Amino acid sequence: MYRQEITHYSNALQREMHILVHGHDGVPFLVFPCQNSMCNNYEDFGMVDTLADYIEGGRIQLISVDTVDIESWSDTNGDKSHRSWIQEQYYHYIADEVVPLIHEINHSDRMPITTGCSLG
Repeated sequence: MYRQEITHYSNALQREMHILVHGHDGVPFLVFPCQNSMCNNYEDFGMVDTLADYIEGGRIQLISVDTVDIESWSDTNGDKSHRSWIQEQYYHYIADEVVPLIHEINHSDRMPITTGCSLG
């Protein structure tokens, strides 16, 4: 199965972020991991194996992203202004950086379907 690990710098978040791609083609799925998890979460819990026939057959492509939950949603004792700011930056990261990257990876202008478990 085609698998690609991408590390790139996010201008919105001012840090390195990771993306994990499974599949060479198909309908793009933007995968949000469980709360406080990172891009390997779907793979670690067997979801990639469960969807292997669809991925290998080129019907779907999974693009999994890291989260910033530990600094936003889960930081219940943290500064509320920072928590909301980092979540807003994450929104910009997804909308302005990840979605265009998905179009490059997927070689199409199809909008990704979003999926995730827990907070994802």
